[in-house]
Amino acid sequence: MADLTGADLDAFEFLSATFEGYGLGDLTGLIKDYITQGYGDDTIILKLRQTPEYAKRFAGNEMLRKAGFVPYDEKTYVELENDMKNRMIKYGLSEDFYQRDDLAKIIGGSVSPNEVEDRIKSAYDLVNSTPSSVRDEYARLYGVTSIDLMGAFLNPEVAKPLIDKRIATATISGAAMDQGISSTLTEQIREVNPNLTYAQAAQGFSQAQQLGTRGQELSSIYGDQYGIEEATQETFGLAGAAKAETTKKKLASKERASFSGSSAVRAGSLAQEKGGI
Repeated sequence: MADLTGADLDAFEFLSATFEGYGLGDLTGLIKDYITQGYGDDTIILKLRQTPEYAKRFAGNEMLRKAGFVPYDEKTYVELENDMKNRMIKYGLSEDFYQRDDLAKIIGGSVSPNEVEDRIKSAYDLVNSTPSSVRDEYARLYGVTSIDLMGAFLNPEVAKPLIDKRIATATISGAAMDQGISSTLTEQIREVNPNLTYAQAAQGFSQAQQLGTRGQELSSIYGDQYGIEEATQETFGLAGAAKAETTKKKLASKERASFSGSSAVRAGSLAQEKGGI
């Protein structure tokens, strides 16, 4: 800077390099003006932090302030951006997901880099590691398609525990659909079995379908009500499981009585079946 010398030139080069590192190279002209007006480094930094350019660059800090949180210093803020960006790149996310405005919303939502990666992994696993029925059920239940999953999961307004619950519900619902069952009990199943895998859910619904189908046949003969819903309650240990099991035993007893003259209970009998996954 030809018209700055000595300590003024040193201050200009230091402040310019610092703010260029923050992505605020456009403020170099203002830095020069402040130096020529005789302001010291601390005052210049304070004034730069009050500019619209600074507020836009560190928009996440303003969101934190409004939410009652302590904002980050510039160095930490930039490090957070880079950390989150690297984690997104790791899972193959495009630049559309780590623009400064998008990162500002995440930082301003007080979401840590570790949680960012957890959210991305949840979406990644849902898209790449589950049957299509689970993705279809997530879209049906929550209106979020596979294309929009990453953005929806990174939204700091949607809490990570809620995302996990949604995935679990969609997993159970998808397993039910794959077994030919349209169940209204998926939320209850998730609450009782929060760590249920797709394979476990599919096995449970398969068992419930077998029990329920046979139970419906016997109910039409003997008058007690035991169908797929009751079998689902019993299999997954839901409310009503005890009553369902009692009804099943009554039907099995009546079935045995009807075949008391036979050498054995016939195949497919409820008397042979046990509930529970």
